Amino acid sequence: MSTTWLTRQKKGDLAALAHQLDISTDGMLKEDIVGALDLELHSNPAKYSKDPTFADYYGTRSGSPMKRGGTAVSDIMDKPVSRVRRTTQRFKEEMEDADTPETTGRAIVTRTPQALQRVAARVPLPASPADVTNAIERQTTLLQQKARDVWNKSQVTGFVDRVRGGLSKSGSIEVCALLIEAIYLHPETMPTRPLLQIPAIKALGTSPHTFWVPDLFVLLTSSFWTPTLLWMSTTLFLPLLFSYFFSSTYDLSSTRKRLQTPFDPLTFNITKALVSWMVYSQDFRFCGYVSDLDVARINSALPMGSLTFVIAAGIGGITSIYQAALMKK
Repeated sequence: MSTTWLTRQKKGDLAALAHQLDISTDGMLKEDIVGALDLELHSNPAKYSKDPTFADYYGTRSGSPMKRGGTAVSDIMDKPVSRVRRTTQRFKEEMEDADTPETTGRAIVTRTPQALQRVAARVPLPASPADVTNAIERQTTLLQQKARDVWNKSQVTGFVDRVRGGLSKSGSIEVCALLIEAIYLHPETMPTRPLLQIPAIKALGTSPHTFWVPDLFVLLTSSFWTPTLLWMSTTLFLPLLFSYFFSSTYDLSSTRKRLQTPFDPLTFNITKALVSWMVYSQDFRFCGYVSDLDVARINSALPMGSLTFVIAAGIGGITSIYQAALMKK
């Protein structure tokens, strides 16, 4: 028996022979089909040696039971079974060794280019540095796009622009200063009172907690209105009155009589600083209409006393001068 006759056959002929022997050739290469046929024919000589199709494999002529070398088929059948088993075992070991990297490399060299392409397609190759860099760039671009979409949907930019536009208008410094002063005066003019007290719970390890709310009943008393009206008169009403009449932005002969507001911000801040300094520092009482107690309460509520009004007016005055200089350009 020899596999030379099988290796000389074309793959299509080998597939036909394998189909005749009920051997499946799906996904098998030529070498695999040759091995399967050799195993089947070598294991069953009594069954296939008389078939003229395989006469060349067994080395016999048509109608002759003898091999070319003079060996009869009966002699082949009389060979020990261990020879067939060793051949079968050797073929299995060769098939297992074919899965190893070294054997696979040797087999790739001996196979046809088409088979080489099929085997190469099955071998997973590591990614090149360029592929890794491109993958990282794609993921980075995707994350940036998602973050940009989330930021645009949140409308934070529009809100920030609206707040910035509002604070950039004339008079924003004065409004912020009035809010800060009102926050400091609130505990003095409207004290808080306990609304609800939660006792301590030993099982939870909590301490007693008291909820405080403003005492709205002081709105019915003079202890709230007299210091509040005094503060509003010196820091808001009188400065607005003087800034309306003494306005450098008003020109009767001009068709554009008012630039942005009928109140002059520079006059407003000068009047606020002057009136606050006279009332809260120089004991000016408007002919007895202002109480010393109310002045003392306001001075004690502010962090720097009457100097708080002067500092706020100074910052507002500098800002108004800067805005006027920008508008002249």
